[in-house]
Amino acid sequence: MSQKSAIKADFSRAADNYDSHAGLQKIIAENLVAFIDKIPQHGQILDLGSGTGYMREILQRKDLHEGIIETDIAFPMCKKSRENAGITVNADMERLPFKDGVFSAVVSSLALQWLENLEVTFAEAARVLQPGGIFAFAIFGAGTLRELMESLEKYGEGNRINEFFPAEKILDCLQWNFMLLRHVEENIVNDYRDLFDLQGKIRVIGGRKKGKSAPFGRKKVLCVNEYYSRHYPGSRGIFASWNAHYFLAEKI
Repeated sequence: MSQKSAIKADFSRAADNYDSHAGLQKIIAENLVAFIDKIPQHGQILDLGSGTGYMREILQRKDLHEGIIETDIAFPMCKKSRENAGITVNADMERLPFKDGVFSAVVSSLALQWLENLEVTFAEAARVLQPGGIFAFAIFGAGTLRELMESLEKYGEGNRINEFFPAEKILDCLQWNFMLLRHVEENIVNDYRDLFDLQGKIRVIGGRKKGKSAPFGRKKVLCVNEYYSRHYPGSRGIFASWNAHYFLAEKI
């Protein structure tokens, strides 16, 4: 199964219960909208990787009523958003089914980090944007889940977690089609009961490394959990770091 197919399958399975596990995602979506200080007040907005439609709900609070079009690769996510009055297109963000220059802004919250090729999606965002259009997105970057990565690597399982793009890579991909206006980095630390609780949250948001076929035995899981708990104790059990980046750019 390809990376893209695996992501589609993960989010399709997660759609019904996604919102109940998406506390961190909602916080970052709120932060992204607060971060955007140059979003056009007129014209249509495209949301890439829209999930159940939470970004649309936030944007509509800012009275951006001319139109918010959502896209997601997982049809069950689109269906969930449509139940809440979303205008949603089931589409691959690397091959958007829209004409050139039709949107005044493209936004995306915590969807781009699961891609293998940022350049393709950034080029598609630029293609569908009007001249001078705004591209605003939040993305998890390198350093995310570093405590988990260390604990897994200790037992030879470091390749089970998604590799997150460093900020330098994201900026390099942006420069071909956009002028950077703002970039802010935020490190968020969340507490979890144990490794199993954290793994459940990661599974729901699609953070597992795709293509790993070897079984992860319970004995090794318990060893990883013990190592993690001993080195990174939190108020509820353990803590995990999420390194969020917020970007605001203008099409050139």
